[in-house]
Amino acid sequence: MAAGGADSYGDFSEDDAYDATIDADADSAPATRGSDGQKIFLTELASVLRGAGLAVKEQAGWEDRCWPRLGGFRGGPKGIVIHHTGGNPKSDGQREVDYITQNAQYAPLANLYLDRQGQWWVIAAGGTNTNGRGGPWGNNLPSGTANSRCIGIEAGNSGEETWSTAVQDSYVKGVAALADQYGIETGDVLSHYEWCKGHEGRGKIDPAGPSRFGSINQEGTWDMDKFRAEVHQLRTHAQPKTPAKPSRPSLAGATIHTVEGGETMSAISRRFGVPIAALISANPEIPNPDSIRKGQQLRIPTEPNESVARSPIAVEQVRYTSFDGGKSDTWNDKIDTWIEQACAAIGAPFNDHWRLGYNTLCNRESRLDPNAINTKDSNAHGEVVADGHPRNCSRGVAQCIPTTFAENHAAGTSDSIYDPVANIAASMNYVRRRRKYLVKLDGSNLKQQVQQADPDREPKGY
Repeated sequence: MAAGGADSYGDFSEDDAYDATIDADADSAPATRGSDGQKIFLTELASVLRGAGLAVKEQAGWEDRCWPRLGGFRGGPKGIVIHHTGGNPKSDGQREVDYITQNAQYAPLANLYLDRQGQWWVIAAGGTNTNGRGGPWGNNLPSGTANSRCIGIEAGNSGEETWSTAVQDSYVKGVAALADQYGIETGDVLSHYEWCKGHEGRGKIDPAGPSRFGSINQEGTWDMDKFRAEVHQLRTHAQPKTPAKPSRPSLAGATIHTVEGGETMSAISRRFGVPIAALISANPEIPNPDSIRKGQQLRIPTEPNESVARSPIAVEQVRYTSFDGGKSDTWNDKIDTWIEQACAAIGAPFNDHWRLGYNTLCNRESRLDPNAINTKDSNAHGEVVADGHPRNCSRGVAQCIPTTFAENHAAGTSDSIYDPVANIAASMNYVRRRRKYLVKLDGSNLKQQVQQADPDREPKGY
């Protein structure tokens, strides 16, 4: 992006959403996570940045977020393009993140956002719209391919503000960690200005503003040679990690997979149809499951396919129609039926694990009220939608936010977030998919993984 007004975020245009790969794929269906083994979702982003000692905040749903026509990265990322938002300092943090994530016409506009305190926000694991027409650059980035081949980073700055030392340090450190993780050459770390230079009508200046990286023009555009030199220095002097390696189970008689370039644990678990938790457990010698390398050998456990049965919808398709299902004194009699129907929608057995766990969770979250809405917690922000409340408020009997409901929507259920069966089914898919929980299809580890569903422990939001 280039410098602009408080809410305009510079002169972002349709050209920033261009990618030549879309033209090449014009005859194919929109890509989604897992639909093509060559389209990689960077589900390690948060752990990579945390591993570098950086402060990280994860935007809900980021692991599956992408521009639908792009899907994932083609064969993994080949470069990193850095930007500034052009936004007003008063918009720093959540307001800019909301715009980048969902409120902009071509959202998501970046994979990562760096706020003015030096904290990283993880927004999207797939291809995004922020680089647009430009290039070529080096040997790895043909013209017009940066959205599908480069990690896009937006940093909060108007282009005229002085960059704090903390933010400059964080920018360099984060980029170095990402380049190491994905094997990106330091020379393929570039600015938006460099990518767009020489293309008519693409007068980008970012990143710009007073910093230790100097400037190359009157607009204050950074001297990227200085930025790259710091990234290179940090990578060159990084201390190798030498954790003790646990003993590896014998490979004899096991199904063995040799990791290919750009693959992740999540992609391999989907490829072989085994839960990611089982895959991680079968390979204890891997010190960090979020960081596997080409050529490593993994044991593939022989467990049944427990893939999550989802039918995602766009967040704009979520309806906010109140549930008309009787008086509140009947909800206690209906909750078991709602849970049973939700289990059927996601292909799970209806048993006491799910029944008792979701009785507990829904009682704690909403007192079994399908029309409950939380207007006071940290999610309560965003544009006002049809029910008269901010979009991101938690809603329904299991208290889903609209993005979570949309991304985990179960086929055959209502598009209304207040429908109790649809709301519970989306919540079940969420706790089954999210790495923090990884609840099994039969719900046997629900109480263990989700404290809010365990009546023997204190309530805790999920």
